[in-house]
Order: sequence, then C-alpha cells, then structure tokens
Amino acid sequence: LRSALEVAGAALPPRDAYERSALESLALERGLISRAVTSTSPEAAASAAEGADGSIGSNGSFAAAAAADVAIAACVVQPIEQTHMWLGHASVMLMLHEHRLRPLLGALRRFALGGSADFGTALVDSLQEDLRKGRSLTSRRHGVLRRALDTALRLSEVDDESGEELAPYAATLALVCAPDEGAGLGGGANAHDGANAGTAAGAGRLAASAATSGASPEELRHRIGAFDALRLELPIPAPLDAVISAKAMDQYANLFRLILRVRRAAAALSAIWTTLQHEHKPHDHQGRGDLEEAHAWHLLRLHVHELRHFVNSMQAHFIAYVCGHCYTELESAIVSATSVRELHAAHDAYLHAATSRCLLHAAGLPTASLITAVLALVLSLHREVCTEGALPVGAAWAGLVDASRRQFAMLVSALARQPLTPHELVAHQVHVGLT
Repeated sequence: LRSALEVAGAALPPRDAYERSALESLALERGLISRAVTSTSPEAAASAAEGADGSIGSNGSFAAAAAADVAIAACVVQPIEQTHMWLGHASVMLMLHEHRLRPLLGALRRFALGGSADFGTALVDSLQEDLRKGRSLTSRRHGVLRRALDTALRLSEVDDESGEELAPYAATLALVCAPDEGAGLGGGANAHDGANAGTAAGAGRLAASAATSGASPEELRHRIGAFDALRLELPIPAPLDAVISAKAMDQYANLFRLILRVRRAAAALSAIWTTLQHEHKPHDHQGRGDLEEAHAWHLLRLHVHELRHFVNSMQAHFIAYVCGHCYTELESAIVSATSVRELHAAHDAYLHAATSRCLLHAAGLPTASLITAVLALVLSLHREVCTEGALPVGAAWAGLVDASRRQFAMLVSALARQPLTPHELVAHQVHVGLT
C-alpha cells in the first residue's frame, strides 16, 4: 500500500516519528532546549537540570518541563495528523478507483440531470405516447414505466468507452412512481399549474391532486405536472453512500422533475411545428376570411418561434449549465479532495449550485411558478393545435393565436420584474406585443 501511494504521490506517515532524533528536532525548533543539552546524554542533562533542593535548574528547566509536551506532540499528535492525512488520501483513492465514484456521478449526470438529451426526449415521447393510447402510467399490466425507461436507454446508447462505463448503472436504473411524491401522476390543468409547482413540495401536492381528481390519461397528456410523481432511482452502494446521501438523491429527483417538464415543452413545440409545416397549410384564396386566417397562421408560426426560443434558453440556462459548468467544478473539487468528508462537501456544493441555478428554493418560487406557467401554456397550445379534430378554423384561428400571445406576453412581462429571472429568458422577448 505504501508503494502504491508513493506512485500516486500521496502523503505518507513518517517512518521515524518515534525516534529520539524527532523529539530533539521538535524541541530545538520550539526553542524548548538548547543544543548543549542535546549534546549530552539524557542522564547528564537531567542531573544538570536538577538542583540540590530538587528544583529545576535554569539550564535544563525547559528541557525537563517541556519533555511531556514534546513527547506528546512528536509521538502522538504528529503521527495521528500524518496518519489522518494518509488515510484520507487512501480513502479518496478507494472511492475513485475501487468503487468507481466518477462513473456513478457521470451516470447521475447523464440520466437524472439531462446530460443525455436523447435519453430525456425518448423517455418523454414514450410516456406521452402511452398517455395518448389511454394507458395509465402506473399500470402494472402494461408495464408502462419499465418499457418507457428501456426504450429511452436503448435509444440513447453510445458505442464508446463511456457507454461501457454507464452500462452497469443503466442496468440498475428504475423509473418509479414515488409514494412520497403523491399518490398519482398529474398536475394542474392549465397555465395556473405554475403557482404551486415551483418546489418539490408543490409538485407532490399537484401529483396527489391529480390522483384524486380522476383525470384520464388523455387529460394528463396536456398537464405540465403529469410526470411530477415520477422518480428516477439509481441504487447507491456502500461506501459511496457516504458521498451521495439519501438527501442528495432527493435533490436529484427535484432536478429530474424540472428536466422532464422542460423536455415535455420542447417535444410539444416540435410537434406543433411539424403539424403546422405538414398538415395544416393555409389555402391560397383571396377572400377576406382566408386572408385573416393566413395572417393568424403567420402569427401562430411567429408565436411558436418565440416559445421555442424561450424553452431553448431554459435548456441552456438550466440543463446545459448544470451538466457543464457545475459538473466541471465538481470534477475539479474531486481531484483536490483529501478525504471522504471533502468529497461529500464537494458533492453537496455541486447540488446546491445546481438547485440554486434551477430556482428550486424558496426564494426562487415566484420566478419558478411563472416559468412553469409558460411551459403549461406550451402544452395548452399543443392541445389546441395537435389534437385530432381540434384545430380551429376561420375566425377561431385569430382568437386562439391572440389569446396565447397575450398570455405569453403577460408572463414574460411578469418574469422581467422578478429579480431572480435569468436574463436570457426575457432579453429577446421584449418585442412580444399585446396586439
């Protein structure tokens, strides 16, 4: 073990901690004894220091009085400190190399924090398709959650070294409906979902309310909180649970919930755009009604562009920053860690930075609620445009587009007044009008 640590450049406990030379060197360094004392034998120094009346002589008083202090410092304190440092380095090496802490953190980043866009998108698409077919997400008969997770893992596989590292964790990954997050799956039915959904507790209440409301899968399909009770679980084996605690996994669950919402909004906007491009093109007529419909059509496409810019900015501000900048800082802290306690502190700091960035704290609730309302607006627009037979025609086009644009403009205006609103979410939305 000493040879291995020497190769790694780790600090080693001194071999001569108990030797007399170490005691003398320490006493000299502290000025407790003179070099004259160290040049004589211990017996001569002791007799010279002790007077006829048994008192301590001036020449050896420091040596005699400080002997216990020096001995304790050199023989007990310093070896303990050195051993503590040595064991700290050894435990960090054990966590990183023997128990593979880095690949585990990489798996959490990829699956729970949105590091793999393919995984998140495939998971949302599979769950949405099951809702469209009228299947309950908690149905054991259809195995909806397991099948959705397997599909997402298969579609996001990578054929390189990182894929081999992630394979053991992908095999133990589970998507569950967490009992403590609510008895069912769902959320508010419209844009007002955001009022209660900015925190984990709010999400749990929304999930529970959806279960008691008896909402059908088709209704849940267009609710922003439909997946709030879902939790991605990855077993954390000992001793890695000393670094990644149960509380940390709860924070991962909160971040995963936000990422599912953002991915759902992005997928809904892609579906709206596809519908507008391929299925419902305006007719080339010259009548007044047709011109009004074409104008509303044009405004709707502009509106979809505005919403896509907003959602893409969210993904860059939240997901990309957490998986990029925050994770890079975590890796740097891991490299410089000298004990398991420092590894734990580095991981806690990483999650604190991630949750703060994503506004998952009490101070960020007003801003998070408004952002959630924008995401709910996207799903509401998706229901109007993409539901079969629900697409309005004629004057109803103008009413749909105008109502959605007005609501978006009001939400962006409210966000601009919030001190914690990310600048990039509103910087390019100032042109959104109310006319």
